[in-house]
Amino acid sequence: MPRNSQALYNHYLLYANSLEHHPKFDDIQKEIADYISDKKFRYHKTWGRTHKLLVPDEKAIIDDEYFEVSLMDKDWLEFQILDHLPLLKKQIIFHLKEHIKDYFLNLNFDQISAHKQVKKVFSDLSLHSSWMTAFSGRDYTHAHHHITKGAVFAGVYYYSCPPVADDQKQLARAGSISLLLEPNITNTWPMDFAAPSECNVKPKTGQILFFPADLLHQVNPSLTDEVRYSISFNVKTN
Repeated sequence: MPRNSQALYNHYLLYANSLEHHPKFDDIQKEIADYISDKKFRYHKTWGRTHKLLVPDEKAIIDDEYFEVSLMDKDWLEFQILDHLPLLKKQIIFHLKEHIKDYFLNLNFDQISAHKQVKKVFSDLSLHSSWMTAFSGRDYTHAHHHITKGAVFAGVYYYSCPPVADDQKQLARAGSISLLLEPNITNTWPMDFAAPSECNVKPKTGQILFFPADLLHQVNPSLTDEVRYSISFNVKTN
């Protein structure tokens, strides 16, 4: 049976799959399109011209290019766009369970034992926060992690992706998410594999990723004016 979680480094597992061929894919995409049709994407005033975020409704003050959150930062960090996107949320939960199953299969558990472990582990997890971003041109993110309030997984769903650069040397990272691998700093999945110190994933529309919340990562400029939209989320322990 194919596994969608692959070892990256000592403790790191990356899960990658696609909803593109799922029978509900068009419905999921329409659900997102309908939700964002009357929403605004702006740069966060504190962060500057890095990348745009979907403005969280009445919680923000907006000018032509920027927004700032009028409540405490913790309220922004707990914004939950997936509560408005039930079809996508259902698929994220399904694929999170697949990721957990892959972990135990990689430890040579049999299928029945792995399913039991999924039920046990998943009962202590919940979606903590989710938000939507827009990248174009030289938009980017600094290297960061998602350790907040017990988060153990970070994830992203790519709603719409323009083509990214090919593997020419100077453009090899364009538009990709770079997972910056460092040994022995995460406890999410205690595994023992060897790999390069950086893994670049070039996203495609419909793709879903999971990785440990404490794994440093950054989004590289796509070098195109076409906009890439994605939905990010955190999974925490209860």
